[in-house]
Amino acid sequence: MSGPPGGERCGSASIPACLYALDGAEDLRRRTLQQLERHADADWVISDLVRMECLVGPLRSADQIRLLAFRSFFSDCTVVPLHPEVMERAAELRAAIRLQTADAIHLAAAAHWGCDALLSNDRAFHLPQTPIAVLRLDPEPPNSSPT
Repeated sequence: MSGPPGGERCGSASIPACLYALDGAEDLRRRTLQQLERHADADWVISDLVRMECLVGPLRSADQIRLLAFRSFFSDCTVVPLHPEVMERAAELRAAIRLQTADAIHLAAAAHWGCDALLSNDRAFHLPQTPIAVLRLDPEPPNSSPT
């Protein structure tokens, strides 16, 4: 992965991936943390949109422990702004490959800031036209035993 400000490698995490890492069901949390560990040498990037959306739940419920956990997680990430160029690219992606608005913004921000991959469990990113790789959190294949 190549990187944003100051990084040698860059990965970007979507809103669901951040939520899964800290607040998801046990299986999703484990798979998300495994992906983050596999790419531990990457500089993880989140956009202002990801940061904002992840804080809504803890703020709404006044859960200071969850709020602190998210803020701690974010301190290990580079938070990048959503410049007009990012939003323009998001509009192009949304028009071209019919992504939802937030998905288009995540992908555009990751591409704009030089990320090589986007960590997401969103099925919208199964499209071959995405400008960067998408690291999925698909369920692990069942153990197969010889019969």
